[in-house]
Amino acid sequence: MKYSVSGTADLLYRIGFVFKKTTGVPCECDIEEQKKFVSKMSKIFKLQDADTVIYYADGVHPTHNCRTTCGWLEKGCEFKQPMVSGHDRVNINALINARDVTDVVMLDYASVNAESTQTLYQKALERNPDAKKNHNNFG
Repeated sequence: MKYSVSGTADLLYRIGFVFKKTTGVPCECDIEEQKKFVSKMSKIFKLQDADTVIYYADGVHPTHNCRTTCGWLEKGCEFKQPMVSGHDRVNINALINARDVTDVVMLDYASVNAESTQTLYQKALERNPDAKKNHNNFG
């Protein structure tokens, strides 16, 4: 069976849906996941020599002036949309040295992908030519 756009809208209204905006809510961290991460990294630190370079790695895509969207929701219900402040997007791939937080390797890219990540890691290796080992933890 095929429905037209207006027929689909009529059907959704009949069965109790409305077209409305989602509700923006702040993103929250998971405390238990953070505890697991700290435990894991503590074990890694204990197993490494002091001259081992340990980086935290993550690609981020900060934006500015985020907006909620509209969608078909069951009447009387709301859909909470996790959001950060943002609209214009940039792509940053970065590493931070766990032993020296002033050692940050950060590059702005059109896209965070395998090629940009390889370039980022090459810069980290060049920055630490005497390190016996580099350990990376992806965010």
